[in-house]
Amino acid sequence: MIQLTSLTDKKNIHHHFLLETPLPLEQCATSSIEKLKTSATVLMQDHYKLYKEYLNIPGWKEVLWAVTCNHQDINFKNLHLSYSTSYEAQAIRQGFNTKVKPLGLAGLLRTSDGFFVFGLRTGVAMGGYLCNAPAGHCAPEQPGANVMHAGFIEELETELGIHESEIETPYILGHQTDPDFGRSVNTVMYAQSTLTYQELQKRHKTARDAALILKEKGCNFNEVQDELKAQGFLNIDAHEHDAIVAIPDNQDSISAILETRQFEWNDNGEQRTSPIMDIARGTLLLLNKAKELNLI
Repeated sequence: MIQLTSLTDKKNIHHHFLLETPLPLEQCATSSIEKLKTSATVLMQDHYKLYKEYLNIPGWKEVLWAVTCNHQDINFKNLHLSYSTSYEAQAIRQGFNTKVKPLGLAGLLRTSDGFFVFGLRTGVAMGGYLCNAPAGHCAPEQPGANVMHAGFIEELETELGIHESEIETPYILGHQTDPDFGRSVNTVMYAQSTLTYQELQKRHKTARDAALILKEKGCNFNEVQDELKAQGFLNIDAHEHDAIVAIPDNQDSISAILETRQFEWNDNGEQRTSPIMDIARGTLLLLNKAKELNLI
């Protein structure tokens, strides 16, 4: 494993870990799962009572996977998992110290015409920043024994409306810390899509427009998701991004992002400049190093 460091926007040390050989997602495996002392329902109730003062995304209610080992000891072929919740994850984001690190992911999804897909985030959690799309957490409710594969495929579907058949073999480049925001394990994944950026952009806009109409009618978060499902949408979380943004897969664009921590893009004819989240910048840092070493 190759270790890199950078500085976050707040000048804290950001650790990045690049695998010496990219790992196909199908080879990820779990060796053990910490026994849940109660039911998932009771765990959620207990964590709500414990962390309710930290909750700024009340609609986020789910059990999550987490790890307790040090970052340098993470082995995606031999994962030792613990249980966490979205309530605990929100408390950790705000500085509460626990023994667990939620297990998350950020995807470098490359379109068939040579762009990486990023999203302009909405809401209270880093709204207005660009981040990888897909990105999210791994959770027990996601189908399949391979938790990394399950998490990535679910985020592809719910954020971007992409079927697994529309990507080539995905793999893990490495992982990174996230000291200023999630304070979690952020797994960096890479996949090539058979779709163009415009095709993905159209899918996002169609689902997001439908979600906005439902919100205007007074539907809450869960009702929006349920109705989008009923209407046949796969990307029921499209409203998490105000827009998706195309990052060219070329050295000039990536180097400029790494240096300036922002990206200039065209929003329906209007030029905009948006800041890049630390973890998103970190994925490009790992990508750069992987290319330098001819790993991809």
